[in-house]
Amino acid sequence: MGKAEFQTYGGLITQYDEQRDAGIKLIIVKEQFDENKFVKSNDGNLSVLKVNIIKTVPTGMYDYFQMGSVFFDVQTGEILKFAISSQDGCGTTYIEYNSRNNKIMYISYFDDQGQITRELNNNNFMFYDALPVFLRFQLGIE
Repeated sequence: MGKAEFQTYGGLITQYDEQRDAGIKLIIVKEQFDENKFVKSNDGNLSVLKVNIIKTVPTGMYDYFQMGSVFFDVQTGEILKFAISSQDGCGTTYIEYNSRNNKIMYISYFDDQGQITRELNNNNFMFYDALPVFLRFQLGIE
């Protein structure tokens, strides 16, 4: 506990039919997690490996700023919680997955979307942003 791993990547992404420079930062840290409140807690009863993914994607007129946090159970590698938000010149969108109830909650500023909650049919899936740490668990690297 108390040490974090920082990784910074740059590359190109196609956004609105143009290739643009983009940046991604990964911050990986071991923390305590409160299983009852389902949040990081100094008094938590479960050790988790948390990865924060920070993305900046320029679009020409404005940038997208996105951040996600994935909480992995250190013992099993299971994703306990995944939360991501995206901010741009139009508004904010937020998504949260909770393994306790196997649901995804989606909140958007778009008129036709608003707030949506969906139950997932099975646990046989992986979030794209969680792959770097998921693969570490598969290789036995903590």
